Order: sequence, then C-alpha cells, then structure tokens
Amino acid sequence: MPTTSVTRMNARRFLCALNGCLGVPALTGDLAPFLDYLAAQFRGGPYRATRGGGTALVVEHPEAAGLLIAAHADRVGADVGILHVGALCGDRESLDSSGEGFLQGRMDNTVSIAILLEMAERGVPFRAVFCDGEERCVSAPYLMRAVEITGATEVVDIDTDPALYPEMDRRLAEVRSGEIVLRSEEDGAVYDEGLVTRLRRLADENGAAWRTKAGEWLVTQAGSLVRCEGAPGGRFVVAAVGIPEILYHRPTEIASFAAVVGASRVLEALCRIREG
Repeated sequence: MPTTSVTRMNARRFLCALNGCLGVPALTGDLAPFLDYLAAQFRGGPYRATRGGGTALVVEHPEAAGLLIAAHADRVGADVGILHVGALCGDRESLDSSGEGFLQGRMDNTVSIAILLEMAERGVPFRAVFCDGEERCVSAPYLMRAVEITGATEVVDIDTDPALYPEMDRRLAEVRSGEIVLRSEEDGAVYDEGLVTRLRRLADENGAAWRTKAGEWLVTQAGSLVRCEGAPGGRFVVAAVGIPEILYHRPTEIASFAAVVGASRVLEALCRIREG
C-alpha cells in the first residue's frame, strides 16, 4: 500500500490545460505573454504567483515547503500548437483517430506545465518555477534565483525525455510503454542519489511505471543546476522526472497519457510528503 496517498488526475482538466497552453505563443527568448497567461491561471486560489520580469514565474502554495518543481516554459517554435489525441499507428510515428492513449502536439515542455496546472486544480501544495531560456541552455540563472526566493532544498525538474534511438521500434516502444524516466544522471551531471531513490520508491508505491536511461544524450535544466551548484553536496539537491516523447522539437511530438498520469502521481506524492 502507498505510504503517501494521491488523488485521481482529472483527465478532462488536464487536456483543457494542455490545449490552453498550446494556444498561447511561448517562443524562447520572448516568453512574457505566456508567463502572463500562466500567472492568470493561478489567480483566485491559494497559490501566489510572482513574476521575475519576462524570464520566470514562481508559484507558491502556502503549505508547500522545501521542494521546488522546475518546468521550463519556452518552446522552440513560434507557432501556437494544436493538440491531437489518438492511438499510435502500428510501426509509424503518427496517430490515428481511435483511442485516447497518446497525445500529439508541441509536448516539450507544455505537457509538464499542464500537469502542474491540473495538480493545482486539485489543491496539491507545491512550489514551481516556469522559466525561459532552457531551449537556449541559459535557464540556470533564473532557476538559481527561484531557489533563492523560495529557499528550496530540493529541486525536481520535469520535462520531456526524447527517445532519439536510430531504430524506430525502440523509439515507439519507449513511448508505448507508458513509463516515466527517472534517471540518475545525464551528460556531465549526476543527480542526487537520495532524491532519485525517493522518486523511484514513490513511483512504485503509486503505480507509476518507470525506467532509467544511461548513455543516451540528454542536457536538461536539472543538469545545468547540478553543474552550477556543484551538487551533490551543495545548498540543494537535484533530480528529474522525464516524460518520453518522439518527433523531438517538431510540432507533432507524441507522448503517452499513461506517462503523464505516472509523472503526476510521483510529483503529487513527493509534494504531500512535505505537506504542512
């Protein structure tokens, strides 16, 4: 039995949040309109939203403590996105019109933001930073500032984790599995062992299938923070939750809804451990 209970994700609210985010431009380097949009989504509830110019938005629930969730908000395309829901077609990287198992659109990193918006609808107590610059590998200073503002001792980055294997069957299998990715390291950066172990335990306890990956290229905000802070052993510790996707950095990226649910369960469980 889970030691920390989580509530059920509302799929309709998640899809509405995802559609809403995809309808607002979020070009890297020009993020102010999208951050204004996100700030408006948190008005009227217990969360306090603080803007850091055009570069970052910090959202805080009064009962959250210690943990900061990082989700980059910039996208590589200037276009607004369109969401498609369906099923993967055989051995091809595309969807058909049947089923609701897979999501297609600009998933990076809109899917992670929609997870947090849906969690907020359920009152999950979290602190999060949505920032610019990840797609240009310059987001670390904004994240460091958010850590200073919130006094966070743990940072968990949530992002898409592209399946970049040369073999199509491996790419498709990773998304079809519905597993989230809980790495222990990425290029040039080792995540905190204790925090990674806790994420994996919470995944097991709350029915979130997961895998680890090693050797595949990845550079994320989490790694940037590790390199800046010299972690482990610094003022805060870092780990990451990844949502597998294919068709990386295209308007037609595909991710699994099962992985979305899994990521939500793990993040909620981690937040509720620290609740109060």
